Amino acid sequence: MYVYLFGSFHVSTRKLSEVELRPTAARLLAFLLLHRDDAHHREMVAESFWHKAEIGRARKSLNTTLWQLRNALGRADEIQGELITTTLEQIRINQQHDLWLDVALFEEQANRGLAHPADRLSPPAIRALEESTQLYRGDLLTGFFDSWALSERERLRLIYLRCLTHLMEHHQHQNNLDISIDYAQRILSVEPWREDVHRRLMRLYAESGRRTSAIEQYKLCRQILAEELDIPPLAETKALYQQLVAGSPAGHLRPNHITVDQPPAENGSPDPTLRDATQQLQTALRMMKDAQATLHHAVALVEHLTQRDLPKNR
Repeated sequence: MYVYLFGSFHVSTRKLSEVELRPTAARLLAFLLLHRDDAHHREMVAESFWHKAEIGRARKSLNTTLWQLRNALGRADEIQGELITTTLEQIRINQQHDLWLDVALFEEQANRGLAHPADRLSPPAIRALEESTQLYRGDLLTGFFDSWALSERERLRLIYLRCLTHLMEHHQHQNNLDISIDYAQRILSVEPWREDVHRRLMRLYAESGRRTSAIEQYKLCRQILAEELDIPPLAETKALYQQLVAGSPAGHLRPNHITVDQPPAENGSPDPTLRDATQQLQTALRMMKDAQATLHHAVALVEHLTQRDLPKNR
């Protein structure tokens, strides 16, 4: 069985290119797979998924959904053994099931690559990081707005960004400037307000002889910061821009310092005030965008139901 949680939720087997699941069954399966190492108490799952219902009714709804899930997966999967195992009190994923899960492989490969410093990556570590970034087809569970999905979406997005940063730094260290530029652009496609990455990209362009592109990158950075955060660039970014305009040689530009992938110091993280504030700001921005998506989804659903019920009210 193959399950994709990045981007749109998708389940397939060797027999079927797509296993059709009801929405609640899909949500339950996604939840169990994201917490595949844990055993879950039935009442806790029932209360989480049917929190507005009385507990007895919620448990019945859980039993019905589990039956629908087993029925759909059982018809589709030719391999013996159920994916979900249950007792009277608990539900969990069968660890022995022949399951390919993109999130599990993503984390495995990311951990393998991130275990080494960016400037000393071995070929296997580079391949692991590259595979992890290829597996990340988009944010986790697009269209899911449950709190457990949002928290995991944020956690995995940060791992993805660490992998991109590691590869960007590695290729810059190896003087593979075009590849490093590509990874920097991929980071900015996820977090366009990352001023440290804009500065890194400006230097990369300058090192590769594309000074005009470096100057344009500053202008883009300034525009994004104004639109997204309503703030001007930092003095460090402005100074770099002025050096570029003045024609300073690429080798004389001040070095860039990216803090996202730096491990904490033994006595705490470097510059904790600025770093913590930046991370909180980035998290708040993502939460705001997720909340906006939830609001738009809810409005669209209400409009759809209103239109559907109009003939009944006439």
